[in-house]
Amino acid sequence: SATTSSWLTCSNACPLFKECYAKKGYHQKLHADKITSGARGYEFKELCNQIMELRPGTLLRLNVSGDLPSEDYSTEERKIDINKLLDLKLSASIAKAKTYTYTHLHCDNKNKEWNLKACKSFSDKDFVINISTENKRVAAKLYHEGHDVVITDTKLFNFAVEHQQTAGKKATLVTKEGTVDLFPCDAQYKKSNCAKCKKCAEYNRSELVIFKKH
Repeated sequence: SATTSSWLTCSNACPLFKECYAKKGYHQKLHADKITSGARGYEFKELCNQIMELRPGTLLRLNVSGDLPSEDYSTEERKIDINKLLDLKLSASIAKAKTYTYTHLHCDNKNKEWNLKACKSFSDKDFVINISTENKRVAAKLYHEGHDVVITDTKLFNFAVEHQQTAGKKATLVTKEGTVDLFPCDAQYKKSNCAKCKKCAEYNRSELVIFKKH
């Protein structure tokens, strides 16, 4: 199961704000556009009610596009609304759903630390918030600060796949922040999908998950 949120939830400080895969994909863009306009979808309370009705054990991805709820959408700043984030987590917990999502709200210059703290505080084995990055140094830094991190970097993705296929083991990223293993997204080079892999739903994992731009 999966949700989509309004484009308003996104931070325009996100490096992929204008070239997000969801804005380039016809069907997802159309869906998200209708949610943003109010022509489709639920108010937040009803969304939580729908989540609570999921079958136990459901793998739930929050926000195929869009981001976590923020306190205010009248400015360009995005500060995570911890009350709504708690509602989402409680709803998923009631449903006994295995939940994961991704966020770029750490990119907000003013609320970066608040947003990172909120993500770390709410993440656990059944509710994983992945920090989305596009820079290797930033990705390594956030990983070593205790976050579950993903990175979009086609060159790094291709390197990790080639290394894994030729050396038979995971590639590593070495920075001044430390060393971390690399896990290229299965669905982007194998006959796989999120339901089979579930790597992004692993809490406190030992790898950076890498995506190529798509």
